Amino acid sequence: MAPFFFALRVLILLLFTAAILAGLYFVPQPDPFALVLAALGAFGVALVNLRHTGLALAAALAPLPAILWFGNSAYALIIAYSLLSAAAYADALLKGESTPAALANPFPALAGTLLLALAWSLHVAVQLQGLLATAAATILFLPLLMVAAGFDENAVVRGNRWRETSRRVFAFAARMAEPRWSLALTGAGAVLAVLGFFQVARQPPLFDWLAAPLAGALVLVLTRDGRGAVAALAAASLVLLFTGGVGGALMLFLLFALTLGRAAAAWRHLGETDTLAWMRGIEDRGAGILFAGLAAMIAATPRGGLAAAIHAGIGLIAALILYPAFSGALYRLVPRQRGVEELYRINAS
Repeated sequence: MAPFFFALRVLILLLFTAAILAGLYFVPQPDPFALVLAALGAFGVALVNLRHTGLALAAALAPLPAILWFGNSAYALIIAYSLLSAAAYADALLKGESTPAALANPFPALAGTLLLALAWSLHVAVQLQGLLATAAATILFLPLLMVAAGFDENAVVRGNRWRETSRRVFAFAARMAEPRWSLALTGAGAVLAVLGFFQVARQPPLFDWLAAPLAGALVLVLTRDGRGAVAALAAASLVLLFTGGVGGALMLFLLFALTLGRAAAAWRHLGETDTLAWMRGIEDRGAGILFAGLAAMIAATPRGGLAAAIHAGIGLIAALILYPAFSGALYRLVPRQRGVEELYRINAS
């Protein structure tokens, strides 16, 4: 079977190259210089986080075949997913875990985000074709490009050093999940909501508010966390309020929120308390989400300018700060019932 899989990888890599060359030749690019700058910016951000030139290049290039054919409307969202997947892959290599499982881990978050886009396309015209094509191209090409990039001993050394540094930073940032900080941040979020509601000149259309409970429902289904779903609803409402309606910011928020919420749910499943599960989730996924958000901000700039970058930043802040803080506050104010086995495990420890 090894020769077959080798031939299959070569075939898909040739298809990747042919798709890029054909897109460059047959499809006029309205602003190729801006696209090059966006790809270079995404590569730079990925390189800082991954500390591996090949993996960073794979993450930046994987969406390009579909971008060249269908436009760059989905580049910000999909480059964020690409960086999340590359970070999960590199982390699995460093820890000696299964790389296919690591690559599959961010997919439910992308699937939930695409489901929201699909549902919203029934109401307003969105560039769904380009979004689906770009997602499919990334899912197909990214694993093969990363495998081709290799991962030697020097990469392991650099990766472990950076992983230790980033985990120390986010171990400190994870304190936002502690009750005192989560309650304080929730209060700040409430103030922002009041100020935004009365001061923001452009209120979202009335129908767009339905996207917030839909985002909360997707979080509930994919994380099995009712309080987290309510927290996602509240954070999504703030995103809608400060961006003027459903758009790329909400999609990015949902992608990052599902990634973080699923990480916390995995730690709860392993027996951690609610607070510690959120802290562990932030430590594990915080750096990946931060750099994916920065790459999305850069990728959104050529198409939408500074406003698009700010909106992407709002989605990142809402997912990485407000969503876990709101969840922590809800767990503090409305603690869940603990089972006998869980209470016994806590007392025993």
